Amino acid sequence: MLRALTSRWRPGAMPLCSFRALQSEARAKTWEVHALKTARSYSLPKLDSVLARQTMFVKTPFVNELAQHVRHITLNYDNNADHQRVFIFSSGAIIAWGLRPNVLRALFSLLRAVESDPISQRLAEQEHEILLYTLDGGQRSFLRKGLIHLADQDLPTTQHEHDYLAFHSSEDAQVGDRSLEQFAVSHAVALSIELGILETELATFAQKIEWITNDIKEGRELRISRSTVLQLYGELLSLRHNLNRSTELSDFYWDREELEVLFDSACRFLDIEARRRLCNERVSYHSELAELLRITLSERHSTLLEWGIIGLITVEVAFELMHYAERWLA
Repeated sequence: MLRALTSRWRPGAMPLCSFRALQSEARAKTWEVHALKTARSYSLPKLDSVLARQTMFVKTPFVNELAQHVRHITLNYDNNADHQRVFIFSSGAIIAWGLRPNVLRALFSLLRAVESDPISQRLAEQEHEILLYTLDGGQRSFLRKGLIHLADQDLPTTQHEHDYLAFHSSEDAQVGDRSLEQFAVSHAVALSIELGILETELATFAQKIEWITNDIKEGRELRISRSTVLQLYGELLSLRHNLNRSTELSDFYWDREELEVLFDSACRFLDIEARRRLCNERVSYHSELAELLRITLSERHSTLLEWGIIGLITVEVAFELMHYAERWLA
């Protein structure tokens, strides 16, 4: 995991030329957003207990309706910048804003105690995404050419801002606009790395069953058992479940139009919908193959049963003929 903490470009995060241009053009005034997924899920109640026993990180109050899905973590330093924060999702994703590598390593060591079904280090490093952000003087955060422009202050100074906060609960106002906007972007990035993990798993699954399609194409007899086909079905159902469970937070944005715009913008930049649709199509294709295998094996099993029944009937007829012959000879 340590190698993943160095600044590097990952295919899919943004074009390589754009990443290098952003780094060279604004190195002194930009920070990095590190996004990783180290486990299938985190136990957030256990995380609360772990955080209470140390002093480096602080659990910061956040929107109550997200309490089952995310934790908002800040650093317990006097010189900590107010844009440096971490969002830890129950799905196993970590989105860290502006943290140094040594701080990230300390965070990972804490999270090991709350991981459920950890992901391999190789896969976690492979899907490690790095984005860049800068503080902007505007009142709202936005994305432009792959760079996240973060609002430079939380204070509403326009009538539009007053109307925005008046429409939402006092809880949102206490959390702060910047924190909510960072969460909206973090949510999109978390979806992206989760999709990346699933894309890799689908590719691995396709390689695992490639010999089956080759046997079907060549007309060879299937060398697979019904129990193995059932296991393939289980893997596909698990992949589809993980692929579509990310809609749990969709209701959060329906009355927060400003955040929804930012979230949708980040999702478009990361191609979330297109990638999810492609993954669903791949799962559907593999499901059709598994169904074909099930039908073929069921027909083969039925044929074997029929031949077994025919054999039993033949034996019974043979015994009857023997008895008839014995009586006739007698």
